[in-house]
Amino acid sequence: MSVSSNILKENSRDLLREEEPGDAEVEFPIDDEDEDFSITSIRIVLVDSDPESLCLMKNLMTQFSYQVRDFKNGAEAIAFLMMSKHEIDLVIWDFHVPEINGLEALKTIGKEMDLPVVSM
Repeated sequence: MSVSSNILKENSRDLLREEEPGDAEVEFPIDDEDEDFSITSIRIVLVDSDPESLCLMKNLMTQFSYQVRDFKNGAEAIAFLMMSKHEIDLVIWDFHVPEINGLEALKTIGKEMDLPVVSM
């Protein structure tokens, strides 16, 4: 299990719900006063080889109306980014992803695209 999944679990135990093993959801209640706040235009690419971490992070982000595209493999993520680099606002990349790891991704994205990257 990746570091990001462990951090989420440790800091949001009461928010994590697991229906079946490996199928986890995170729920964050939103106050009524926040109803007018919408960030649907933010587009995120999420890359993590751990399915549970990917599911947790994607569920969290989509609950706040982010548009999320997720990948389990670095080569597929880079190919997608090269085609749609001007349509993405943020990339979140796990450091230990097969085919293209976080360090290689940072180099490629930094050279080929002007995108902010969070590497975990």
